[in-house]
Amino acid sequence: MRDYFYKLADHAFQLADADDILLLNIRGELSDFVRMNNARIRQGGKVEQSYLEITLINGRKRISHSFSLLQSLDIDKTQVASAVENLHAKVSLLPEDAYLSYSRHIHSTEDIGKNELPDTQAAMDRILHSAEGNDLVGIYAAGLIYRGFANNLGQKNWYESHSFNFDFSLYHHQDKAVKSGYTGFTWDQNLFQGKMDQARAQLEIMKRDPLTISPGAYRVYLAPKAMGDLVDVLNRRAFGARDRHNKTSSLNRMIYEGKRLNPGVTILENTGGGSACRFQSDGFIKPDEITLVQDGTIKDPLVGSRSAVELNMECNGASAEETADSLEILPGKLRTKDIIPTLDTGLYLNNLHYINFSDVNSARLTGLTRFAAFHIKNGEIEAPINVMRFDETMYNVLGENLEALTAEQELLVSSNTQLCRHTECQNIPGAIVNDFRFTL
Repeated sequence: MRDYFYKLADHAFQLADADDILLLNIRGELSDFVRMNNARIRQGGKVEQSYLEITLINGRKRISHSFSLLQSLDIDKTQVASAVENLHAKVSLLPEDAYLSYSRHIHSTEDIGKNELPDTQAAMDRILHSAEGNDLVGIYAAGLIYRGFANNLGQKNWYESHSFNFDFSLYHHQDKAVKSGYTGFTWDQNLFQGKMDQARAQLEIMKRDPLTISPGAYRVYLAPKAMGDLVDVLNRRAFGARDRHNKTSSLNRMIYEGKRLNPGVTILENTGGGSACRFQSDGFIKPDEITLVQDGTIKDPLVGSRSAVELNMECNGASAEETADSLEILPGKLRTKDIIPTLDTGLYLNNLHYINFSDVNSARLTGLTRFAAFHIKNGEIEAPINVMRFDETMYNVLGENLEALTAEQELLVSSNTQLCRHTECQNIPGAIVNDFRFTL
């Protein structure tokens, strides 16, 4: 698909006027999707799709048009020619863009991952065999994801990866279930079997009569997925240069008042070690690593191309949303086998959902426990708990109330399939937190 994209780009560039700048972006996939219910395949299919966006810049005016490619070269060349003609006809009607920005430095890259995925049928055989005897519900998505960029200044960038994402639950009845997942680039049956065995063991506990706990502050263990659920919402408003400048960041107290997190907390945009694409739609390239928080202290912001112009800063490859696409929290020292003994008495939370800010300026989040949430007593799992609402600030979760981070991290690749499969990821440890507050 790379060569096909470059042929379309070259065709578009031939249609450009002398004072035009053309930017082309492609995103697409060739994916297998399999839906399972009651540990049986209910629906399977293959999705092959790609979308091309053409941006015309003339002076300080900018206009874009996107469309689906049919992957017939003659037809798609006709689509490209029609798009460029329409853009030329409309660009003069637009006002100038005060914050127009695109990369003028030619930095071509090529990042092509190996295809080490199992055959989909083989993966299904392993999954269904491991789940035998349980009501497994899930969706398996796997295959090629690609992104491309080209401009008529001579820059070309290409990214492709082959990954899988298996999002699944084991059900007891109604809303009593254990949710888990396995994602990556190569299939490790021992690792997957370990996740399935853990889910099956937790499902047995879910069959016990649940406890209703009173509102208040509890010592909790947040599994990597639960921690990732919190950090995912925090990420929307935490690290961007524009939010920092406008004082709308959820970390304002760190930025302007000297508030710190726990010294053991370091948060990175780790593009070099993640799964996300290295370049963004205006041609800027992300560095391998951006330190967002170091040893509990706020560090560098994520700077998108428009913010760079508006705020007189240097773009560091951030998207227009200025969120971390390969977010990593560095691990601590707590071993997995020591989690429950260290927690001793408290709550073990596997998942959280319906999370949103209850107070952005205080980095305060509210949401609900979900699926397998357990009461731990004297180092033993006692029973599942009924759904509880929490309301807690991340200054406590990652700050003064943070007791330990696990030595093991979990790679969480986005399961978002809107338009096409996404590449954003998190690499997250679990955490033991004191006085985590539940309101009802």
